[in-house]
Amino acid sequence: MGEESGDSCLILSKLLPLYPCEVHEGYLLRAIRPSEGMLEQSECNIYNGCMALTCNDETAEFSYRLYKDLVIFHSFISDDPETYEYAEWLEHARSAKPYANSEIEFIDDLMTSDACHPCDDGLLLRECGVDFRRYPFKIIDDPQDVATGGDQFAVAVPERWTPLEGGSSFRLDDQSLYENVDYRVALGTFRGLRDIDVSLRNQIDLYVFTRSIWHTAQMYRNDYLSAAFYIAMLESIAGQPKACSNKIKCPQCRQEIGHSVTSLEKHFMKTYGKWFKELRGIRHKFFHEVAHFDFADALNDIYDASRGRKPEKEPLSRDDQKRELEYFRIKDDTDKLGKIVRKRLVELFLKHYYDALAR
Repeated sequence: MGEESGDSCLILSKLLPLYPCEVHEGYLLRAIRPSEGMLEQSECNIYNGCMALTCNDETAEFSYRLYKDLVIFHSFISDDPETYEYAEWLEHARSAKPYANSEIEFIDDLMTSDACHPCDDGLLLRECGVDFRRYPFKIIDDPQDVATGGDQFAVAVPERWTPLEGGSSFRLDDQSLYENVDYRVALGTFRGLRDIDVSLRNQIDLYVFTRSIWHTAQMYRNDYLSAAFYIAMLESIAGQPKACSNKIKCPQCRQEIGHSVTSLEKHFMKTYGKWFKELRGIRHKFFHEVAHFDFADALNDIYDASRGRKPEKEPLSRDDQKRELEYFRIKDDTDKLGKIVRKRLVELFLKHYYDALAR
């Protein structure tokens, strides 16, 4: 391992750059061979690869803001909550202290490297390598399964993607659709949202946090929170209903009051479809009543009570079976809602990305 100046912060990733990739002036993404000490205390999947955001200028202060932006962006573009989880663990374990480059074993050519993962000597890291100029941006899982139960699809995948050099790829192994994007341009587009579309930036940030929260929170869990946050994102995307041009005059105080043509709820249902009605009700209960639902605890209450009343192999009562099905339905609908939100955010993000490519 050569001595190198500068600092680095680590990013957990299923895919690694084949060669150093400049993502910002003075900053590179580089594949590394992490030591066991860099991974062993984290509860995330340590069999993932690891890369480093490297600043080679030893006189410059490491940009922690760039690192935080990169963590959220990479978690979003890869649809991998463990990227965010690992960064949270590092935040607590090292108090946001970067590694010195001299502490890290960099791999600057994965194609010729025989480096193996420290937790599995049979896994060559180069198997995780991709060209970050054509990074596979995960669009959606199972693109044909977009029905939401309403009369129409609430969020439709664009029938035609803006063509890129490599086009789109459909991977039959995991039923996922990917778009090849230039990682540096995509990251720059993401960071630029603060200036041109701050609402979308806030929505993506909240999506990444929501996807990751139950990977980091252990003592308290409320599955209503996920549904409530996802619905809040869709409400933000839908915006406010159109305001009526006429004002209502209050007979008591004589003030003129503005009002919308339709209610927020009707506006939301018209935008997305009736399948979302119950989930929007969960959002209301969470934000206005602090309603609580822990999926795992709810199931355990059924199973433990059943074992206490009758022999273990005897089936659940009819009431318990109904409760069990209801709990799984809420869980499945919330997972589906998260995928719908992601689809919409990706569509909106790619519009900005394509505009950046055209400039």
